[in-house]
Amino acid sequence: MSIPRTTVASTPPVTSSFENLWAKALMDYKEQTGHDFHEDQIAQFSACHSVDDVVYILEIQSKGLEAFRKKGKNIRNVLKPFVRLIELFDDTASEAAAAVCDFPDR
Repeated sequence: MSIPRTTVASTPPVTSSFENLWAKALMDYKEQTGHDFHEDQIAQFSACHSVDDVVYILEIQSKGLEAFRKKGKNIRNVLKPFVRLIELFDDTASEAAAAVCDFPDR
């Protein structure tokens, strides 16, 4: 009795797309900040001599992230009225175009 052979289709690993995305994010980080992410992290954590030092660094980074998010929220709040105005004009133009198309040919 022979055992049937099965073939397994090779699929690219899911991590490859994540790795590409991560590599792009690291390049963007360096481009925008002028700093290498890995070097920054190694420099910060290599100076740690205790768990408290690590926790302190993580707290500082967390506060920086919160400030960054708050800044982004403030920018969104400033831009929101302009976006709504553009949306209003877009809706008006769409309705006008639809009305012109609804007229029968003469």
